[in-house]
Amino acid sequence: MRLFIINFIFIFFNFIFFVSAQNSELYINKIYDDNIRTVTFNLQNSKSNYPIINLLGNEKLVLEFDDLYKDTKDYSYTIIHCNADWTASELNQLEYISGFAEDELHDYEMSFSTLVKYNHYRLIFPNENMSPSLSGNYILIVYNDYDIENKVLSRRFKVVNEKVEIEGKIKRSTIVTTLKQSQEISFNIIDKQSIIDNPFDNLYVTIVQNNRCDNMLENIKPDFIKGNVLEFYNPRKLNFTGGNEYRYFNVKNHKYLTDKIVAISYQEPYYFFKLLEDKDESRFPYSFVHDLNGDFFITADNVDDYGLECDYVYVDFSLRYVTPLEEGNFYVFGAISDWQISKKNKMNYNYGSKCYELRMLLKQGFYNYEYVFAENENADIDNTIVEGSHSETENNYVIYVYYRKSGSQYDELIGTKIINSLKKL
Repeated sequence: MRLFIINFIFIFFNFIFFVSAQNSELYINKIYDDNIRTVTFNLQNSKSNYPIINLLGNEKLVLEFDDLYKDTKDYSYTIIHCNADWTASELNQLEYISGFAEDELHDYEMSFSTLVKYNHYRLIFPNENMSPSLSGNYILIVYNDYDIENKVLSRRFKVVNEKVEIEGKIKRSTIVTTLKQSQEISFNIIDKQSIIDNPFDNLYVTIVQNNRCDNMLENIKPDFIKGNVLEFYNPRKLNFTGGNEYRYFNVKNHKYLTDKIVAISYQEPYYFFKLLEDKDESRFPYSFVHDLNGDFFITADNVDDYGLECDYVYVDFSLRYVTPLEEGNFYVFGAISDWQISKKNKMNYNYGSKCYELRMLLKQGFYNYEYVFAENENADIDNTIVEGSHSETENNYVIYVYYRKSGSQYDELIGTKIINSLKKL
């Protein structure tokens, strides 16, 4: 018993040291190990792909991922409370965790009836061992060998304590130069409880388009205050490029071709799916396609458990582009790439086919994707060069309202709102 207590104290203070050393780090969704694949983190029993739970509710998040290592690993996890800008808050874990500061991932199984073997891990959170006790931004970190420095993946999530109401709408941009390409947001925050005492200093509002973090608007301040209503309507600040509806494909079955698949081949132990050659869509008029706003879902024909029975296959992308661009490159982008650009989703130009090409290892399912351009992996992402941009495009926008009381050490998340450009959610 004494040894257990000593070990617990040692681990706890290691955590405190780790968090205090990471205060300036920007926490993002990231996969640190190439053998970790198909990470999802969603609300349990919900179609929502926004990991937001209510502080006073009973919602659960489900983290799932595959490990292509043949042997099982000793994976553990913890959570870190973050400020509105996704740097670590100054709180220690005793202040925002109810339960243990770390826990092990016990729920895992090996795939069966698959050509490519993998271990599938699953975590339901919060749980009886660990749950957040404060609202705000959090990062969940999974690591190996009980060493938090040996991270394998991280995932953002939010805990909201609803204290304000949010009303908003989306319309075509009112700025003449972006009239046909952009969408404009206006919204009100209704502070019925009169808790916001200094909105220009203590309020931090963020807007995210779909699940993209690279173009989100941060630290937005109200344009006008009328009683307990804070109005936000600046057309130049609250403006997003509309983009286009996402391209799609499905690799549910290796026995037949779908409308986006032109060839299927096999080389042990993988099936190879060749997609229809994509073309520049930027000059075409807008056409509505019912998409997943860049997301994917895992599925396959004639299987019962998608997590354990869906196989891994190679998918070949090709984008027709007669002359390669000199400075920069195209990337396959969306949830398929973890909403990031890296060498994993960077395309290479083939002078013989006059196409940008990429081969990706993916789990069977239905995928959205688009082609984006960037000068390098740290540069701004442009999704309009071959996709185009339209003010009519269907997009989700999520508004997050953070508030820090005077003298407080953390940002509370006091309101969220999902607004769709075509319909009410």
